[in-house]
Amino acid sequence: MYQFTRRPHVAAAQVHILRVSLKDNLEMVKFFLHHSHHKPCISMSITTLISLKILTIFFLTTLAYQGNSEPINNHEKNILLQLKQSWSHPPLLKQWSSANSSDHCTWPEITCTKNSVTGLCISNRGVKGKIPPFICELKNLTFLDFSYNYIPGTFPTALYNCSNLQYLDLSENYFGGVIPQDIDKLSRLSFFNLEGNQFTGDIPAAIGQLSELVTLKLSTNLLNGFLPPELGNLSNLEVLELSYASKFPPWALPTNLFTKLTKLRNLLMTESNLIGEIPESIGNLTALEILDFSSNNLSGKIPDSVFLLKNLTQLYLSINTLSGQIPRSIEALNMEELDLSVNYLTGTIPDDIGKLTKLSVLSLSLNNLSGEIPVSIARLPFLKDISIFSNSLSGELPQDLGRFSMLETLTATFNYFVGRLPDNLCYNGVLRDVVIIENNFTGEIPKSLGNCPSLEFLGVSNNQFSGKIPDGLWTSLNFTQMMASHNSFTGHLPDRLSSSLFAVQIDNNNFSGEIPTGISFWKNLKAFVVSNNQFNSSIPTTLCKATSLEILDLSGNSLGGTLPHCLLDLSTTLTIMDLHKNQFGGIIPESFPKSCQLTTFNMNNNHFEGPLPLALANCKKLKILDLGNNKISGTFPQWLDSLPDLQIIVLRSNRLHGTLSLRKLEKPFPKLQIMDLSHNQFSGNLPINFYDNLKVLANVDQLVDINITKDGLFYEASVLLTVKGRELELTRILGIYTSIDLSSNKFNGEIPEVIGELKSLRLLNISHNCLTGRIPSSLGNLSHLESLDFSSNQLTGVIPWQMTSLTFLSTLNLSENHLSGAIPKGSQFSTFSNESFLGNLALCGFPLTKICKTDESVTQEVDDGLDDDDEWFTWKTVLIGYGCGLSMVYIFFTTYKPKWYLLFVTRAEQKLIRRYKKNT
Repeated sequence: MYQFTRRPHVAAAQVHILRVSLKDNLEMVKFFLHHSHHKPCISMSITTLISLKILTIFFLTTLAYQGNSEPINNHEKNILLQLKQSWSHPPLLKQWSSANSSDHCTWPEITCTKNSVTGLCISNRGVKGKIPPFICELKNLTFLDFSYNYIPGTFPTALYNCSNLQYLDLSENYFGGVIPQDIDKLSRLSFFNLEGNQFTGDIPAAIGQLSELVTLKLSTNLLNGFLPPELGNLSNLEVLELSYASKFPPWALPTNLFTKLTKLRNLLMTESNLIGEIPESIGNLTALEILDFSSNNLSGKIPDSVFLLKNLTQLYLSINTLSGQIPRSIEALNMEELDLSVNYLTGTIPDDIGKLTKLSVLSLSLNNLSGEIPVSIARLPFLKDISIFSNSLSGELPQDLGRFSMLETLTATFNYFVGRLPDNLCYNGVLRDVVIIENNFTGEIPKSLGNCPSLEFLGVSNNQFSGKIPDGLWTSLNFTQMMASHNSFTGHLPDRLSSSLFAVQIDNNNFSGEIPTGISFWKNLKAFVVSNNQFNSSIPTTLCKATSLEILDLSGNSLGGTLPHCLLDLSTTLTIMDLHKNQFGGIIPESFPKSCQLTTFNMNNNHFEGPLPLALANCKKLKILDLGNNKISGTFPQWLDSLPDLQIIVLRSNRLHGTLSLRKLEKPFPKLQIMDLSHNQFSGNLPINFYDNLKVLANVDQLVDINITKDGLFYEASVLLTVKGRELELTRILGIYTSIDLSSNKFNGEIPEVIGELKSLRLLNISHNCLTGRIPSSLGNLSHLESLDFSSNQLTGVIPWQMTSLTFLSTLNLSENHLSGAIPKGSQFSTFSNESFLGNLALCGFPLTKICKTDESVTQEVDDGLDDDDEWFTWKTVLIGYGCGLSMVYIFFTTYKPKWYLLFVTRAEQKLIRRYKKNT
């Protein structure tokens, strides 16, 4: 099974960074308007580059420069040159030169009033040295911006001597240590930004004495104290940012803080370890415009007062544990962005959201909301992004959705929506993404989406759509991803696709016909997943020209012929090649290049013959090798042990023979989790060194994820195994699944004691061989074992009592051996039926009807006590089993279908589902 992961709707808490940055620049605008003698200084972060150009042009054209009326101040110029020298002459300050005859007030980083320096904008200038004390010899300095440099050391207390300083930005540097307790010496500060450094300790109470402070930014530091109550004294404070303070101990929002900061416009505390409830008193912050409490551990209900803040434009409460309903009454009619995603909210979506006529972003994903989407939401004129995935919403999507607004994204995956997809989604021609996976939509894809040139991503998998996909979709210039698996779509694939299309996933539908020869024109295609359809004929050689291809899944079709040699040449970029369940035949070519990038090579259930190609050893990144159910011949390919990342080997049901031996490598198969060599003709002893080297199976903590993620594309690996005579495809449990299946071969000798060291093993099957000797007591160490099958061998002795410690063992089959003595009691053994022990005539005790003699116990072997008839039957069984391939053994195997495999898979799947629900 294959699926793409597309980055979900970006949390509005991140999207709003651009908007907040622009508002920060407005803080600078206000500062300059109040001090009209300044030129603007704006941080050169990516999010402010756009506004930088606009504001620079504005101020350079509107603020009169008065420097020509005063003589040049050589003293200040010398100070500036000394600054440059102390920083080892940063190249970006190239205009700071004594050879430059121009007035220093014309230098880009300098702002002057009446020919005296009042502002330094040294943002993003590559400064690596400390701020020297003599900077404060610039007596009229009011504005100082050192953001986005590499300045180390503690807070520069020498700036206390800059007595007129009002604007100080030291953000995005390498400052550390504590913020000084006497920070109030900078008494005239109105803007103070220390974010993006490594300051530690408490936020000093002295900050509360900076009575003129308007903006305070302390985000992204290592502060580990609490918010001092003195902050409530900052009656002029408008912006407070304390985000990404992960070192803070868990702390609740102080209720009294919201009674005094009545001018506060921006309150940002993302990922700051907040706990408890949001106080109702937050409604006192009537000037509030942006509120961000996302990524914390806030609980309880959302206060009604939040939605009564009439100036509120952006509200981010995502990624918390908030519960209850979304407040019904909403008066924050200026709301532009609303993100309540990833909480435990219940109830319906309030009708009042339809009153938010300025709303552009609505994110309610990953909650427990139910009911239908209010029709009024579809009529909001500025609505661009709707993210409502992973809820329990139902009904039909409003048919007007997209008609009255410039809708760009709709993400409604994992709900219970029904009916047809609205025709108007792309009415205004700006729709980019439609992701409605895992719902109950029916009908055809609207033809209007085929005439939507802006559409980039269509995700409609796991619905009940039918009919043909509109032709225009395939060739739309901006179209990049098609996810339409698990529906009932029909039709043929077009010869030509959009040059932008890089992912096609249409598996599990009713598409038919041939793979288009025009696939050579699909130059940018990275993933082509068309499994479980009705494609026929052969693979066109033109597919070899799709040189960007990374994932190729043609499994479960009616494709045949031989593999084109050039197809394996694609493995220089191809990571997944899955052609299982087709009708391919012939010999697998020796065409794997030395730069092979394959991680999955799955050819199960075809008609390939001949030996395994030695060139496959070039694929050093291979994780999954599945060639089961073919006609592969030869001996076990010893070179497989040189593939360091190999996790799954499936060679079942082929014509392999010989002994199972390994080369003398130091660490063969270091990551192996699944090995299935069943139904071949292997013989000889089970090699001790083979089990001794399966390090992952010996350590539960070393289990790794088998699924593969690359460039935003996610491949969910699968293997085919036989259950009750039919194949079962295992996908979701592969990451936790560990098994060894050597059944139905001709192995002889004893079971190695070292097998008891494979502590993470969940399934062990060595049935239908010629094994002799006792069952090792070390099996009691396999603490994760869930299924064990030693049936149809020639094992003797007692069943080790140590096996009663296998508390996860749900399926046991020891039938058709020569075991003796009493069946151990207790634990899982009390749950097994007599079918687990049949054919062992010397066994006694529950669940068998044969009662044990008083001197029989689990620790002693029964050496005698058999009557003549029993003894004759035992030897008859020995003679039948001696050949390990005679017709009676074959008849027994083909008529006896063990239940353990199905039970194991079912229980593992149920555990995974329970774990998923618990985590979500």
